Amino acid sequence: MAETELPPMFAEDLAQMRAGDVEGMLANYHPDVRILRLPNIVANGKDEARAFLEDYVALKPTIVEVISIDQSDDIILYHSTINVGGDDLDLVGTWVLRDGLIWRQTAVIAPAHAEAK
Repeated sequence: MAETELPPMFAEDLAQMRAGDVEGMLANYHPDVRILRLPNIVANGKDEARAFLEDYVALKPTIVEVISIDQSDDIILYHSTINVGGDDLDLVGTWVLRDGLIWRQTAVIAPAHAEAK
């Protein structure tokens, strides 16, 4: 999917991630944010969200491809392939928005699966 087709907030977040701009990314989050990422990450509030984002950016993830994304009112659902440390991984997640900011974020990261032939 071409990045020009992405919702503006999602495209902005990707650009900030690529730049390592944790504070820019954090500005997209609601003060009462809750982040859940399987298997074992829970971050509540801006301070914990900052630590989560710092740890994530430190991994230097590369977006290989945004496979699909959809938005309905206050929910964004996305599926992408990322590369971390030379490994391609599938990332599937949701953002629930409140007041135009990310209020709830869920994600699961799993080994990328090759297309069935």
